[in-house]
Amino acid sequence: MIVIAPEISAVSDTAITICCATADDDSHPRPHDVEVVLKPAEGGPARRVHLPADEADPESGLRQVTIDGLEPGTDYEVDIHGNGHTALPDLVFFPNEVRTLDSPPGERICTIATVSDLHFGEEVCGLGPSGRETPVFRARDEDPPYWHYMNHAIVDEIAKAGVDAVVVKGDITGDGHAHEFESAREAFDRLPMPWHSVMGNHDRMQDGVDGFALLGQPDDPARAVDVDGVRLVLVDTVDPGRDGGTLPPDRRGALADVLADGHGAPTLAFAHHYTSSPKKRTKKAFGLSRPDSEALLSMLAAHPEVGGFFAGHTHRNRVRRFAETGAMPHGEVCATKDYPGAWASYRVHEGGYVQQVHRCGAPRALAWSHRAKDMYFGLYRAYAIGTLAERCFSYRWDARDRG
Repeated sequence: MIVIAPEISAVSDTAITICCATADDDSHPRPHDVEVVLKPAEGGPARRVHLPADEADPESGLRQVTIDGLEPGTDYEVDIHGNGHTALPDLVFFPNEVRTLDSPPGERICTIATVSDLHFGEEVCGLGPSGRETPVFRARDEDPPYWHYMNHAIVDEIAKAGVDAVVVKGDITGDGHAHEFESAREAFDRLPMPWHSVMGNHDRMQDGVDGFALLGQPDDPARAVDVDGVRLVLVDTVDPGRDGGTLPPDRRGALADVLADGHGAPTLAFAHHYTSSPKKRTKKAFGLSRPDSEALLSMLAAHPEVGGFFAGHTHRNRVRRFAETGAMPHGEVCATKDYPGAWASYRVHEGGYVQQVHRCGAPRALAWSHRAKDMYFGLYRAYAIGTLAERCFSYRWDARDRG
């Protein structure tokens, strides 16, 4: 037996999530018993968690486990053992030592979940600009298609997580057809908590289709939703007919008004397109246009109560910071529909918040995302997952004031 594809999916302040598969010695995937061992790096008793074979996906041998009750701000050594074999460490996917995050100060206020790039109705996954990329997956090859069971599994997972609200950050549909929005609405309406959405470039591909109306969402250039004293600001960045985003004067004005109305309340901002570096003038931006990004940064710089600007669009986990907004993260979170098949949570406290990216643990979802990781000639896994620090981090509301 060998341990294959080990991955530390997430590390919060009190928990670690680990995913792995097993195979026979001839590399044929098959479920086997394994044991996860966590040991404090500075000494102390180890935690041992047995993962039986019958809890793994029967075809791939995949399983995922979250081990909680850990100490914040503590280094842990991580190993996976099985039948005399140990998973090999990997700096990107399975570092053998991790540090739990520092907990934000104060009591928890609320928890927000986000999803993006769901692509309801998509017909093909993995096809790139050259048309020769491999492997390629087609929705018609499964019933239901991958996007259906991935998104429904993630909706079910969020529903059980007990979050207070959900933000959908666009690219809800594959091509912006009415029936795709209707499929998405059916899934979202299963959530027991309120959900709020913006559009993505894929959602504005059909003339005469009003996605906002089909989803029952307001068509505002910018709006705020208050959740237990925390403000969620949703910004429309779509430029219909283009992949890249825009923030024209009317949207800038609407966003400025919404930020001003917050009166200093802790704020998280969400859009489909990410903030582009305004300094790279010669290169076309795939995210928000560079002049519009510069304007956005200027507005956010004037509001230190904004603790993050979060997007989708790129199907990857990434965090960048800009001089104008200091320590504040500008984050992107991966797609729900393919590898790593995840959603993000923001556990908000009086003194800050923790972002955590959650890889969907449903067996079928794990098995599909495991296959999808090899898209684009095997390069997709490292691109989409990002670093552990870009998936999970802790932020204090006063970070920008403290420099």
